[in-house]
Amino acid sequence: MQTLLQNRIVYRPLYTSPITLRLNYQDVRQLNDPSLGGPLGSWADQTLYQGIVQWLMRWNRVLTTLSTYTFQITDTSGFVNKDSVTELVSLYNNRQYQTGPELEFRFYPLQEAAALYLYQRDGLFRWSGHGDGAVDGISYYIAAGSIWRMGDKVYLDAGVQYDSLTCLAHDCAPGLYFKTACASVSRITPRLYLTVNL
Repeated sequence: MQTLLQNRIVYRPLYTSPITLRLNYQDVRQLNDPSLGGPLGSWADQTLYQGIVQWLMRWNRVLTTLSTYTFQITDTSGFVNKDSVTELVSLYNNRQYQTGPELEFRFYPLQEAAALYLYQRDGLFRWSGHGDGAVDGISYYIAAGSIWRMGDKVYLDAGVQYDSLTCLAHDCAPGLYFKTACASVSRITPRLYLTVNL
């Protein structure tokens, strides 16, 4: 079961450069998989409270920036998870906080702005929380890509993103269940989408 509420308030000091406040709420409740070793018939519940402020600024015909600041709280209870590598089962009951800024540069190098759109975006987040499975760390990402429209029928969306998470604490309890879900990790994710409208 899922409940989702999304609210948006837009203020335009300049019509072409809006400042947007987003207030979101999401609640997901699901039955745990009994094969993972959790209690039979147990339910997992995850609730997200999220606030996002965005400022879109069109500097000229070529350059636009999108500044974003996010703060979110996630409450998780009764969630059973099995690590695919270690085969260990974890029970997550925690409150997780995530906050941080993002900055995106958008470039429109062609006369027809909608034909080619290049972007470069960066984000930095602080993670903290308490309870079983909470993450305490710092993450960031760097991404770049382009969206190219060919006529009215074909769209090519290509990009690459580098993500990194550095853990600041590893509070583990002995036995089967672990206090933290944090493991320092880095990854590169390429993306390529080709869309053809018939």
